Amino acid sequence: MSKTQRFVWELYFLVVLLFNFRTSYNFFDPHSDVYLYFQIFTAFDPTFQVIYLFNFFQIVLNLIHLLPLALFIYGKRLFPVFIWQVLFGLKVVFDIIGHTFEMKILSALWHDDPLMGAGVFISSTAIYIPAYVAVFTYAFLQNRLKLEDL
Repeated sequence: MSKTQRFVWELYFLVVLLFNFRTSYNFFDPHSDVYLYFQIFTAFDPTFQVIYLFNFFQIVLNLIHLLPLALFIYGKRLFPVFIWQVLFGLKVVFDIIGHTFEMKILSALWHDDPLMGAGVFISSTAIYIPAYVAVFTYAFLQNRLKLEDL
């Protein structure tokens, strides 16, 4: 990877890092809408705590996946490939089922203004496409990368 490419990836990593920390902070901050949503949601029925756990694991996996993204950027190998493959699979699953608050917001936007809802969905998911590609490459195509052991 050239210095320019690495610099662009480093800037991208910073953006993803800030997005993940903001999401994590909002999930645990008692003054945030997300926190209030889950407090009200789980107050109706304790079994709804499963949905809270899905969101929690989604946030934890997003934070964990900052590591393989950084390892991809700097060309370092850490842990056996199988671990990254399992973690990537879990990330996909929990990214699908672990966004209940965001899905409610998107659903409301879609019903109010479908064009706005589609725009918000595209803009909020497009930022993570390069990270998915990088982490997938790191997990499943390590033999094509020039990696050094840590």
